[in-house]
Amino acid sequence: MKDTKEKTLKKDLLRVVRDKEGNVSVDVTGKANGRGAYLKKDIETFEKAEKTQILNKRLEIANKAIEIKKRSYIS
Repeated sequence: MKDTKEKTLKKDLLRVVRDKEGNVSVDVTGKANGRGAYLKKDIETFEKAEKTQILNKRLEIANKAIEIKKRSYIS
């Protein structure tokens, strides 16, 4: 999956961040320290990101499953 590079307001995106210890979490404030990646808040984008493992690439995590509770963050 290539980045969509769509113009979207930051408030309409969800930031996923990896901290120094390698923990991955959703950054609801947008200010957490660490390497971050943004996703659109829709189920189709989440499913595509999971299928292609794009978050692993963007967050520089090798062979680690990232589980995000999609329903709680998608509006």
